[in-house]
Order: sequence, then C-alpha cells, then structure tokens
Amino acid sequence: MNARLPLVLLAVWLALPAVAAESPGDLPPPAQRAAQVAAAEALAARTRPVPAPAEAPSPFAPAGFEVADPADPKGAAGPAEKPRGDRETLELLAAQLSPSGVIVLRGSHLLILSNRHHPAGTRFTVSHQGQEHELLLAEVTRTTYTLRYREQETTRTIKSVPK
Repeated sequence: MNARLPLVLLAVWLALPAVAAESPGDLPPPAQRAAQVAAAEALAARTRPVPAPAEAPSPFAPAGFEVADPADPKGAAGPAEKPRGDRETLELLAAQLSPSGVIVLRGSHLLILSNRHHPAGTRFTVSHQGQEHELLLAEVTRTTYTLRYREQETTRTIKSVPK
C-alpha cells in the first residue's frame, strides 16, 4: 500500500468540519439593505410630465417657416424675367427638353424624347410662361442634337443617365 494514501485521507477528515460549516451569504442582512432599497424605489418611481400648453408652437412647423430667406437666391428672385431675345428664348426652351438618348433606324438618327422617336425636321411646341413657342429639331447625331428657334440654333449634348 502506498504511504501517501493515509495522509490524504487524514487531511480530508480534518477539513470536513470547515467545509460543512455554513458560509456567510453574499447579501447583507435586510436591516442594512433597507436604505438602499428605499433609494432604488425612489429612482424607479415614474412621474407624469406636465402637459404642454395648447398654444405652444409646433417644433415641426415654426412660425415664419414659409417666409422666403432674403439671402436665398432662388426665393429672392421673384417672378421670372422675360427673355430679351430669340437666343435667350431658345436657351430657356431647350433647357425644358430632356432627351434620353438616340437610336439609329434604317441609317437615320432618331432622338428619344418622352418615350417617342423623333427624326430631324420634327417640330415641337414648347410653352414658357404661358406662351407657346415652336422649336425645330434641325439635326440629330449620335451624341448631339440641334434645335432651331426662328433664326437661332443651339447644339446640345445628350447626357447619359447613370444607372
């Protein structure tokens, strides 16, 4: 028999009363915890907020929100000025058109505008400030188109739309 076994058994027998004794708990006794419990209950109590007065302004629509900012160039412009000549009128009217591309059909280029195909020579009626003006689609190439208003012409590049 091994000599160590009796020594281990003796050590376990001597340690048994210390293990069997009741260890103190992790929580202090209820008398010591009473002050902490009262403070926690006071913090957890919900109080009703004071209702806002009925005349209070809405934060989502403050007074004077609709008034135009004088520093804003868009709002301060007022009514649009009338074009001074045919060239200016042509530029204003051409800015209203937004073609989406060009297709080639039977060797001729067609401008795609408002989901319709328009060959060179097509006349458009475009209104500006309640007055109708007639534009002529003078020429269509693979990347540009030319518009004519009276004696003035402008050539515009067809801008690709990112997908």
